[in-house]
Amino acid sequence: MKRSISSIFITIFLLTLLSGCNPSETSTIIGRYIESNNGAHMIISESIGPIVMNNKSKNDTLFDDLQTGDKIKITCTPVAESYPGLCGVYKLKLIAQGSIEDISKETLDNLKEMGWIDNY
Repeated sequence: MKRSISSIFITIFLLTLLSGCNPSETSTIIGRYIESNNGAHMIISESIGPIVMNNKSKNDTLFDDLQTGDKIKITCTPVAESYPGLCGVYKLKLIAQGSIEDISKETLDNLKEMGWIDNY
């Protein structure tokens, strides 16, 4: 019995390690909110750039009260290395209201060129 339980724990550990996923790891990111053409929610981090946010919280209305340019703080999974990045959000806090003018023109141009946003 001991051996089978040990084997199960080792297998779970190895699968977690191989998947690169550690649910206990989280990141905190501060940035500006923008909603894309397809309804995806994004945060524009000064250090990372655009990141698509997936709702991993138990709050179905997590993004509902946000406006483009709002400054937010999120607690999320580590950001996937892609462009734009990708993360799952557990918590979100509105720091300050904002507008489209609070997002750099260069970032907006890049997102427009890639088809994430239309005119701004």
